[in-house]
Amino acid sequence: MEKEKIKQLFKKSKPYLKYVIAIGIFGFMMIFGKYGCVNKMLSDRNLRKLEERNTYYEQEIESVKSQLELLKNNNDDLERLAREKYGMKKENEDVFIITEK
Repeated sequence: MEKEKIKQLFKKSKPYLKYVIAIGIFGFMMIFGKYGCVNKMLSDRNLRKLEERNTYYEQEIESVKSQLELLKNNNDDLERLAREKYGMKKENEDVFIITEK
């Protein structure tokens, strides 16, 4: 029933209306569809954020690696780090950590 009404509508309408509707549907799909422009822009923005985070973490890894090498080679720095950061101490010794607010 509905198919017949649609067919009659297309027969009575102007011949270019079919093309306008087809182009309109195609345009809508290209903008808002699964692979459309909107999803492409959102994916690109997300990719840029992830690349920035990746760069940040690579720099942090290099920094930690350099600190690790310093700690492996120098026992005084290792002891200072253990005292300052983790509050470790030797026997019969008190460690006071003063922080600024």
